[in-house]
This record gives sequence, structure tokens and C-alpha cells, in this order.
Amino acid sequence: MDACENRKNLGEMTDRELMEDIESGKYWNPNAMDSLIYNPFAGAAAIFIYEKGSVELIRANDKYIRELGMNASEQNVLEEPFFEGMDDEDRANYDAAIKKAMSSWMEAECDSWIDMHSKCCGYDRVCIRSTIQLIGLSKEQHLFYLRIKNITEEKMKYEDLAESEKKFRMASEQSNTFAWEYEIATKIMRPCARCMRVLGLPPVLENYPEPVIESGLFPEEVADKYRQWHKQIAEGKEHLEGIIPLTPDRVPFMVKYTTEFDEEGNPVRAYGSATEIKGYDMNWLRKNSL
Repeated sequence: MDACENRKNLGEMTDRELMEDIESGKYWNPNAMDSLIYNPFAGAAAIFIYEKGSVELIRANDKYIRELGMNASEQNVLEEPFFEGMDDEDRANYDAAIKKAMSSWMEAECDSWIDMHSKCCGYDRVCIRSTIQLIGLSKEQHLFYLRIKNITEEKMKYEDLAESEKKFRMASEQSNTFAWEYEIATKIMRPCARCMRVLGLPPVLENYPEPVIESGLFPEEVADKYRQWHKQIAEGKEHLEGIIPLTPDRVPFMVKYTTEFDEEGNPVRAYGSATEIKGYDMNWLRKNSL
């Protein structure tokens, strides 16, 4: 059987077929291991043995080494204790993923932060997404096929965004500003604590902005233009802002939106805020809203 068929069987065989393959001892053969991780379609792959809570990496291809970064050598990667650099929580999550793969006969996935070091590059912290598949077993040992992806940049962007959003929400609590998060594909809006406390909004609003228009928070004369804003956001508008009279009393607010995009440039969510404007000319506002 060639390397392509090996890979196809690994991903597509039924539980029973996989069990028969495992019982045959097929993947314990060094040549079979090499065909799994060194063929051109393997990606960043490795093979490890799991025994009594301990992991021993026994094969790793060049793509696996490069994905870890830090110009690590194959020897360093194979000799380094597998869980070295992980904190207790990440080790526990990884062990849980292994046990899930063992019990389900299906792939299991987990993300782990790892402190890496090398003689040439010093120290760095990376986040690795691991996909684990059981491919062999004996009385004491389990053999696993491992694929990894370095998602450090993705995680850092997410954490930076989450931290910025947290700070913004905290600032909103100290000012006369309301803040919310809008998921573009689902049209779900999640308001800040101040929105819920002062305006009586629920934790989640579906089919936004219709619920706030129906409630009168956005008066009818600005409703269509506010709907148009959300169409522009869905089409990829990065920033929107304007003075809008809110509540039945038509209190003027500066309403702003900033759109977040995925790696392919598609708009995924937008962050909105509304800050009250004191002493604004209401007559001018009625004529020039939005």
C-alpha cells in the first residue's frame, strides 16, 4: 500500500476497520510510520507513544520542526521531554485530548502554550494546535499520529482584541457610554453591563437591530438609516460614526462602529458604542441626523 492510501485509510476508515488495522500491528512498523509522516501530503506531523501518562515523541518530520519555530533541530525536539514548557493546565488539557482520542477512536484537538528555547534564538512562547489520532496499541502502550499548527499570531490577535474590548467596556462603565458587540453572520448583539442595567436590554439580542428599533431606543425616523449601517458593515465597511437621536426623548448620541475582519478579509463582527452629547442643537440634529 502506498503513502497516499495509508493517509486515506487513516482519515476515512470506520472504527471497525481502524481497530482491525491497529490489531494487525501495521503502524508499529517503522516503514509504515515513515510513510505516514514523510510523504508529501503529511503536513507538520509526528508520531508518539503514550504510556502511563507519559509521552515519548519517536518520529517528527521537517515540517513539524519548522512549525514549532525557534530553529530547533530534530534531535532537540525528540530528546526534549514532551510536556516541557507547558504549564499544568495545558498539560492536563493535552492529556485529556489523548484520552478522548483513545476512548472515541476519533481525532481529538487541543491548543497549548509552550515556552520554547534554543541556543540561537533564546526564548519564545508559542501556541500550538495539536490534532491527535490513535493508530496503534499494545498491552501497555498506545501509538498516536500527531499533526500540529502554529497559531501563535492568531491567538495573540484574539487576546489583544479581547483585552482591548475589556478595557473599553471598563471605561464605558465609568463614562456616559454604552458599548456592544455585533456578530455579522448571525445578527446577534451582546450589550455591555451598562446597557443591560440602564436600558434594560437582555444579555443577547437576536436579529439586531430590529429589537432596539421596535423598543423605541432608535426612533423610527433614523431606523432605516441605522439598518443601512448594518448592511454596510456586512459589506466590509471598516468604520462608521454619526450623531443619532436615541430614546423616545431624542437624546443626541455619537454612535460609532469598528469592524473586525478574519484572516481572509471577511467582516466577522463589529464593536459599537454610543456616547451622549451634551448641549447639542436638537433642531439641527432633526434635520441632519446620520
